[in-house]
Amino acid sequence: MYMQMDFLGVLEFLSDYSWMFDFKVTQILTDVTISKVPKEWREYLASTSLEEFNNSVMRRQLCSDAPHFITTFKNRLNKLEVNFTVMKNESKKMSPEKSRGLTRKKIHEILNFSTFIQEKCSSTPAVATTVIDVGSGLGYIGGELVAGGLDVVGIEGNRHFHQAAIKRSLEEKRRLVSAKISDETLDLEDCKERGKMSHVNFMFDNSPETVEMLDNYVGSSPSTMIALHACGDLTPDIFRIFSKFSTLQSLSVVSCCYHKIKNKDNFPLSQELSKISARQGTEFFNHYFLRLGSQETIDRWWNMSASAHADHSKNVVFRSILEIFSLREGRTLKKTRRKAVRKDDVTSFSTFVSSVSDSYQLELSDSDKEKLGNIYRDKSQLFDYAENLTGCQYLIQGVIESLIVCDRAQCLREQGFSVTIHQIFDQIISPRSKVLHAVKPQSER
Repeated sequence: MYMQMDFLGVLEFLSDYSWMFDFKVTQILTDVTISKVPKEWREYLASTSLEEFNNSVMRRQLCSDAPHFITTFKNRLNKLEVNFTVMKNESKKMSPEKSRGLTRKKIHEILNFSTFIQEKCSSTPAVATTVIDVGSGLGYIGGELVAGGLDVVGIEGNRHFHQAAIKRSLEEKRRLVSAKISDETLDLEDCKERGKMSHVNFMFDNSPETVEMLDNYVGSSPSTMIALHACGDLTPDIFRIFSKFSTLQSLSVVSCCYHKIKNKDNFPLSQELSKISARQGTEFFNHYFLRLGSQETIDRWWNMSASAHADHSKNVVFRSILEIFSLREGRTLKKTRRKAVRKDDVTSFSTFVSSVSDSYQLELSDSDKEKLGNIYRDKSQLFDYAENLTGCQYLIQGVIESLIVCDRAQCLREQGFSVTIHQIFDQIISPRSKVLHAVKPQSER
């Protein structure tokens, strides 16, 4: 199902509440960031317990005794909600041999996405028998589709993943042959007529080289293009390539990592949102906006325990204090590891300060530590404020991601394609849960 989104209403809402998200996370407690928060909200966020905040703000239902500005916010938020078709979680299981070494998340994605593709390939007017899998990784999706009788061309830019996918494919063939020779009982899936798997090591983008490469694999018969976790600019590139091949009759893409978009022409994509945002003078289409759209959904918030909220608030507050210190002292914060601050580093502020030299390329003198302590004492009453404001961001996250997804759907609709959006994953297991499915009109096939 695809519902038209009220782009103008969304932009007006996000503009009015941009103070909730338009800043670097570690600057959440800087004077500049706090000064942009309306006084009534600032006082409410700082003085409200997590339990009361959840009841008044986070729950969809309106709370009768909530302040008027909360009621206004929630009324506007609820009006912008887009209801996507939710696919029931797949009951199909993966054999121990296939699932070895895979996380619950990966298994969930493989089974649900492959099931969705198989259903769409068999239900379109001209049945697709070939699947072009962009960013095929280790070939897990392709393996499931081949087992279901579809031919798959896996395109993977990472050479190591490409080679590992070939190895996996060969091992699966040997397993089936061995099982048949030894007269073992095979799963029903194994007994089906299998498709053919091809592997291509190529960096997919919107280039003549990609078109030339695909010419060798997209024949005259109907085919479909798919991508799971199409990161950054890859989804827009897939759209452009998809429109160039008449035999590519359908497209199914699950996008991710919106904050890695580098080409400014890739958001907004649709003419409609581009025109509306230009007319409104929208200024928040930036890295912070796209990063929030890429974060965990509100389901994650509801699955956090009280202790998890406490740890999270300390993480945010401690990091913000270090950011304030670095800004005041003209010091650069450069991480020495991907996740600079770990759970054990935030058991207390003194523990955090002791861990700074291990987490960042920053040596702290006794004078520096005293300055950090002074900032901590000044900001020590803002733990509830930081966590509650983070809760508001969880609510905004859904609006931003829906805007990005619906903008992409509108871009394809403007080209005359039929477009639907489905939620095919459990958002707690896999936050980027929506697949955009497009079908070309009969005249273009």
